[in-house]
Amino acid sequence: MKRTLFNNDIGKVRFSTLGMKIGFFMNFSVPAMIERILKNSSINKYGGLGASPHKANYSNGFRYYTTNNQNTNNNLIISDITILEQSLRSRPEFYEWFCGFTDGEGNFYFGRKGSTNFYQFFFQIQLHIDDFHALVYIRDILGFGKAFEYKNTCIFRVSNIEDIKKIITIFEQYTLNSTKLLNFISFKKAFELYINSSKTPDLIQQLEEIKSGVNSKRTDYKLPANHEYRITNYWLLGFIEADGSFFIKSKELSLIFNISQSFVDSGLLKAIQVFLLQLGDPGLNKLDKANPRVRLVTSKEEYGNKQLCQIIVNRHDFIREALIPFLNSLNWQTKKKKDFEDWTSILMLRDKGFQYIDDGLRLIELIISQMNNRRLSSSEVAIVDREFLYKEINLMLNKPSNLEIRNGNTWVISQNRFINRAEANVIQLIEGNGFVVKTFYTYKDCAEYLEVSLQTIPNRINKNSIFKFKDKFYTLKKVE
Repeated sequence: MKRTLFNNDIGKVRFSTLGMKIGFFMNFSVPAMIERILKNSSINKYGGLGASPHKANYSNGFRYYTTNNQNTNNNLIISDITILEQSLRSRPEFYEWFCGFTDGEGNFYFGRKGSTNFYQFFFQIQLHIDDFHALVYIRDILGFGKAFEYKNTCIFRVSNIEDIKKIITIFEQYTLNSTKLLNFISFKKAFELYINSSKTPDLIQQLEEIKSGVNSKRTDYKLPANHEYRITNYWLLGFIEADGSFFIKSKELSLIFNISQSFVDSGLLKAIQVFLLQLGDPGLNKLDKANPRVRLVTSKEEYGNKQLCQIIVNRHDFIREALIPFLNSLNWQTKKKKDFEDWTSILMLRDKGFQYIDDGLRLIELIISQMNNRRLSSSEVAIVDREFLYKEINLMLNKPSNLEIRNGNTWVISQNRFINRAEANVIQLIEGNGFVVKTFYTYKDCAEYLEVSLQTIPNRINKNSIFKFKDKFYTLKKVE
C-alpha cells in the first residue's frame, strides 16, 4: 500500500507564549483554578528522578502524575537547603535556563484560604499539554513540586512551605532579568511576613496590600537601582523557549526570529540585542542603521494594556552565520526546538534554490504548515509524520544545488534566469596600489563587509571616492 503523507503519528510542539497569554488566559483564571486545587485533598506529589512509569490520578478534571516508586534516596533529589545549594553550584546551566524560562513563563501567586487567616503560596509554570515533558524535566532536576495536566494544558506547581523556601533561594542566587523580578520580590516579602508573624488581622491587611500590587494589578515597573541584566547562553535559551518565535514570511519565504514583550521590559530586550550582536564573526557585529542585524522595535500593537516591544532578526547572513550556530550548540528542553529545526531546514532549502522547483516549494510549504500553533495536538491542522518529513528534507538537500554563480551573478538553473538580474553586481575593493583585495557579488555583501549602509556603496562607486577602512585607503569599482 502506498504510504500517505498524513497519518496518526502526531508531532507536537508548544504554542508560542504570546498566543498562549493573549488567547488562553483570557478564558481561564489561574487564581480560580488554584482555589479549586486548594479544596482538593487527593493530590499526589510527583516524585524523584525515576519518573517512569507514570500513574495518573483523576480528580475534578485534573490529571496528576506520580511515580510507582518514590526514589527518595537519589542524591540528586533536593531534600533541604544544603543539598539545594550544592545543586545550585553544580548545575549552573540548568538554573540559568530555568531562570530564563521563568522570566517568560513563571508565575508567583499567593492567596487567602477562604475566610480564614491562612494563606497559600504558589510558584507555577503553565504550558500547552504537548510540553508536559519539559515540566517533568524541571521537576526531576529540582526534586520537588507537582506536575499535572488540565484539559489542553500542563502545570508545574510548588506550594509546600519548605519547597517555596527553596524556590526563593533559587531566585535569590539566579536573579530574574525581567520585571517579573518585582513580583518575586513582593512574593518573597509576603511569604517571609506570613511565616514569621502571628496570623492576626494586621498581618492579613499587610498581605492584602502587597497582593493588590502584584501580577496584573502591578502599576510600578521600576526595577531595583542595583539591578543588572545578566544574559547568559542558557538564560537566553530558556527565555527563547518561553517567549521566542521562529516563523517564515510566506510570500518571500524569508526567515524571522522574534521575541515580544511589554514595553516595560524594553531594557531587557536591549540587553538581549547587545548579547546577540556579540555572536559570530566580528564583521557581523556592528549596528547598521540602514539594515540592522538585530532590530529593537516598539510596535503600535498592545500586549494586554501595554505597548509591545520586540526583538526582530531577519537578516539571513546573521541568522546563518551567528544565530543558528549559537542555538544549535545548546541543549533544548521544549518542543519549540522543532520549530527552530524546521526554520533552519527552510533556510537550507532556500540557500540551494529549491524554492524555484515545484517539489521544493511544495516541501517548504508543507514544513510551514506544521510550524508553531499548527503543530499542536489540539490544532485542527492535519499532522505530518515527522520521520517522513525529515526524510523528504534530507533527500532534497542531498540533491545538487539549483543555483550557480555565473560571472558573479546567481543563476537559477531550473528557470534559466538570473536572480534579480538588474540588482546583480560585481564590485571590487581596490587598495591604493591597484591591488584587488576582495570581490563582492552584491551591494549588500559589500556594505556588510565595509560596515556601511547599502546606499553608501553605489555612492562611492559613482563618485570614485577614496575612503579609509581599517587604517588603509581604498576605492570601489563595479565590474561590467
